[in-house]
Amino acid sequence: MPLIVWTNGGPGCSAMEGATTENGPLILYRIKESYELATGQLSDSPYSWNKQGHVLYVDQPKYVGN
Repeated sequence: MPLIVWTNGGPGCSAMEGATTENGPLILYRIKESYELATGQLSDSPYSWNKQGHVLYVDQPKYVGN
């Protein structure tokens, strides 16, 4: 399987946002619909990149890119 490297962070957001709301193996239940409806539960993500390869999430330090 290929290695996929996801880098994110700096002034915008943490790489954890990508891991928990965009392409990680688990997604926070209903987080994209509304933060008021979010329960904090994790469920399987139908859009997981882990189906295509191993994903390494690298978080960048605060203020990177400024």
